[in-house]
Amino acid sequence: MPDSILDGLVEGFLDALAEREKVAPRWCAVAYSSWSGANGCAWNYRRQRDAKKAALRFCRAPQAQILVSGADITIAVARGPHNAIAYQCAHLSMLTQACQDAIQRCQACFSVGASEREQVWLSLVLDARQGIMYQQSEPIV
Repeated sequence: MPDSILDGLVEGFLDALAEREKVAPRWCAVAYSSWSGANGCAWNYRRQRDAKKAALRFCRAPQAQILVSGADITIAVARGPHNAIAYQCAHLSMLTQACQDAIQRCQACFSVGASEREQVWLSLVLDARQGIMYQQSEPIV
């Protein structure tokens, strides 16, 4: 009988760990170098500090800095000419709105009527748990 009690305790403990893992926050981060225009991203980290370090490491560019980080969010990043960049964070259920807002924020870097406004593109969509959902390094011409 002790084996079945022990088995039950172990199984319950493992189930509790699995449930805790599901609800534990997951961090993501995006690093960006305004000097080169390169970016790097990291996701599914338990700590913000680790996500930021990994994003900087993956960026591999001079003067890279953390653009944005967050827990259990989706980040949409838009880019444009002259290394213009903007982002919007949202819950995954608001992904479309986040993408639209990032593009509009990046377009706002340029004067109304400027041709650069039309050259802004959605560059990255990153989810803290799922990782890269979309990536486009150059505008689609």
